[in-house]
Amino acid sequence: MKIERIGDLAQVPQGILIEHFGKIGYVLAQRAQGIDERSITTEHVAKSVSQERTFAKDIREKDPLLETIQSLSDHLSRRLTKKHVQGTTIKIKLRWPDFTTITRQVTLNQPTNNGQKIYDTAKKLFLAEWNPGQAVRLIGVGVTGLGPEQLYLWDYQYRKLDLEAEKRLNTAIVNLREKFGEDALQWGEKFKKD
Repeated sequence: MKIERIGDLAQVPQGILIEHFGKIGYVLAQRAQGIDERSITTEHVAKSVSQERTFAKDIREKDPLLETIQSLSDHLSRRLTKKHVQGTTIKIKLRWPDFTTITRQVTLNQPTNNGQKIYDTAKKLFLAEWNPGQAVRLIGVGVTGLGPEQLYLWDYQYRKLDLEAEKRLNTAIVNLREKFGEDALQWGEKFKKD
């Protein structure tokens, strides 16, 4: 329709937009004219969430460090899921005994609030920086680039069922852990990822 700017959209008669786009055509016409009946929201979504743990004594063993990353990731997942937001970037923070602190991050192809995805990504970042036996004073996991939960427009048709199932599973895990405690659900040894 050769509409490139809001001004172009504002020039198109509402009836034509409704004819082409259905109900959304009405909304497009109203918004292009600056008409929006929604209430003003003064709250804003945080741009990031993070969780960290400082150890009482330095930790050198891999398993307790990975368990901490898993716990932090699960906690972040619960916070994000309850707020119905997802993030695009996973980051870790590491502090060595000499108080040197590093951060590493990676941006995902699609936003997530899934605890296992957060953990898998944070674990990879951690293992890329940590040398076996190296003492760790503090470890943190964060998610940035937050936005509302959304469906993926371009591949939605192909991934709709997977995305809906993943969202229901993630919400169920969060709810069960919130109701029955952190240890209510754990990965079985057969399925535990190294």
